[in-house]
Amino acid sequence: MNNLISTTLLILFLTESINCDSFENENVTECLIEGDILCPRTKSVYKAGHWVLFNSILDKSRLWPNRIVNLYVDPIFDFYEQAVISEAIDIIESKSCVRFKRLESKPVSNDRVDWINLQRLSGCYADLGRVGGEQKMSLASSCLDNGPYKAVHELMHALGFWHEHTRPDRDDYIQVVFGNIRPGYEQNFYKQKFYQTDLLGLVYDYR
Repeated sequence: MNNLISTTLLILFLTESINCDSFENENVTECLIEGDILCPRTKSVYKAGHWVLFNSILDKSRLWPNRIVNLYVDPIFDFYEQAVISEAIDIIESKSCVRFKRLESKPVSNDRVDWINLQRLSGCYADLGRVGGEQKMSLASSCLDNGPYKAVHELMHALGFWHEHTRPDRDDYIQVVFGNIRPGYEQNFYKQKFYQTDLLGLVYDYR
């Protein structure tokens, strides 16, 4: 994972979060944090309104080995949607050292392959980083209606990136007015702790 991904794509990553997370995921039954990140499967607990996480991008085992991401795209996506997903992949690959290996079929359970199963489910969401074996990502049709950047957003989560607006130093750059947040969505704006995330030596990108 290199810094070029962050500097180039985090602006896209942040600006799309408002559009993608809060409302398109209203009817999603999966446990989500920050609006569109699947809750950790292990080593996590909810305390005092915050997810206390022990697995994040700081855990290098959550990064994809050799920067290669195995991706299976469900054939249920139509031609236009497939093209949008391909464009999202091209954007990331053109600005980073990450490469996506498109799988023609789903690995069988005893293959011991780590891979993303990209499906058209309800809402837009993904795991944070590599979780081991099969991991789910959802891009509903509405996530792909207006171009590739919601797909970029979720793929960035799968690479291990949190939202820019939950950085632990965000209060030095922006003010989050919790009174203006829709009730029930406050947890999408809680800050990470410094021990939870790697800022990669970059300043906050609030453009």
